[in-house]
Amino acid sequence: MIIRSLGNGQQITTSNNISIFKQYDKFKIIVSSSKQRARDVYLDEDILKLVDGHNFEKVSDRMAATLNESKIDAFITILQEKFNASVSLNAQQFEVIKNEIPKRPVREKPVLKIEPRPRIPIRPEAPQTDELELEAMALEIELELMEFAA
Repeated sequence: MIIRSLGNGQQITTSNNISIFKQYDKFKIIVSSSKQRARDVYLDEDILKLVDGHNFEKVSDRMAATLNESKIDAFITILQEKFNASVSLNAQQFEVIKNEIPKRPVREKPVLKIEPRPRIPIRPEAPQTDELELEAMALEIELELMEFAA
């Protein structure tokens, strides 16, 4: 996890403007004090259970709390599940976690197998029916080719 690998004094900010700073064996969480922007974060019961003192403190125009390093995984899970938070990584941060990202299996291209159809005898007494049957067969083949291309 990239947040766990932050060095002392480094920070990362989530998509919903929650800043997470590494401070020795703790993390400092800073959010806007605006009720419209972050009230749901700094008053969330699950988050309050994790942060030291079970409370955020007002510091200037922000709300701040600290939490023990052992609780960061639970905190991040709450941010992802409840608040749909994500982070953007720089190249150096991505290098740290790139081997942890599960690889998607390579999808093989389907092989189109066209089985020969029995020949339809052409009957001179019903030329319209034979033409319709041939058109139907052509449409079936065209549909199979469209499915193959998708």
